[in-house]
Amino acid sequence: MASSDDPLLSSQIAYYRAHAPRYDDWWFRRGRYDLGDDTRADWEGQIATVRSALRDFAPLGSVLEIAGGTGNWTAELVQIADSVTVVDASPEAVAVAQSKVTGGAEWVVTDVFSYRPARRFDTVFFGFWLSHVPLERFDDFWSLVDECLIPDGRVFFIDNAHPSLSWDVDPDVFRPPDPGQSTVAGIDSITDLESGISTRRAADGETYDLVKIWWDADQLQSRIEALGWEATVTTTEWAFLYGHAARR
Repeated sequence: MASSDDPLLSSQIAYYRAHAPRYDDWWFRRGRYDLGDDTRADWEGQIATVRSALRDFAPLGSVLEIAGGTGNWTAELVQIADSVTVVDASPEAVAVAQSKVTGGAEWVVTDVFSYRPARRFDTVFFGFWLSHVPLERFDDFWSLVDECLIPDGRVFFIDNAHPSLSWDVDPDVFRPPDPGQSTVAGIDSITDLESGISTRRAADGETYDLVKIWWDADQLQSRIEALGWEATVTTTEWAFLYGHAARR
């Protein structure tokens, strides 16, 4: 069973195992995550923007998806790529993904940080994962990405945009910090922007700590480029950050 020797990362894995049955409620803006028709329509429009960018990127050939979760982006990738291999630490999330993904995909249940590829891929994709990588592991993670790619391979990624982009649009998405404070409140989470630790309530009613680093697009692009990659990172209006990279 997937695990980690880091207590915070072990808690992060435990959260996504416990929360797998309700994760898609967040993605589809239903139940407790339903903030009204206007916000849902805006959210779905921004998903469409990222989906279009992914299709324009054209991840053909073999794709490795890191932290595939409940398969919402796996379902997109299997329509484009020749083959998709998905790595995720939560067997519960993988089970949800397998129930919705039509088309061939290979599933590997293991801790991402301990994963080593048996072969190299044309594209590495990760959605809503980079923000869960601790800052001290950021460089090592990109070394893993490099190890997973063929010489001219490419990377595409999606994540949450910094919550400050949503405060003026809909403060119910993320409530901004009080003066002098650094904690941001979501629907079922409290995240400290300085420590990058988020405390969340999962579907089982328990609370878990996990890593949540909200990146500014320009800062993230600079950080990736400093590791020897050509990168482009941008955001939708307020919901998503996305980008692509290739080795120099």
